[in-house]
Amino acid sequence: MNQDYKQLRENAIARLLDQPDAYLIIEKINDLLRDEQILLSNFYINNLNGEKSEFINGSIIPIRRPPRKKQSACFLRGYLMNS
Repeated sequence: MNQDYKQLRENAIARLLDQPDAYLIIEKINDLLRDEQILLSNFYINNLNGEKSEFINGSIIPIRRPPRKKQSACFLRGYLMNS
């Protein structure tokens, strides 16, 4: 782990613990992390069922494939350009 990152992290933790409502802030952070863990679990379950998606910044983003005609047209265009 980068030494600068470690120092920044330690400073952030120290500043957080200096707050009079540190417990409430930490509790809120834990709630947010728990919610994200549930979303991540759902993401893995959906991917096991064959649904294509990505987990980005706490959101499940479905991946949509272009229609087959477009794929064929793009492939043919590329093939013709390389010939």
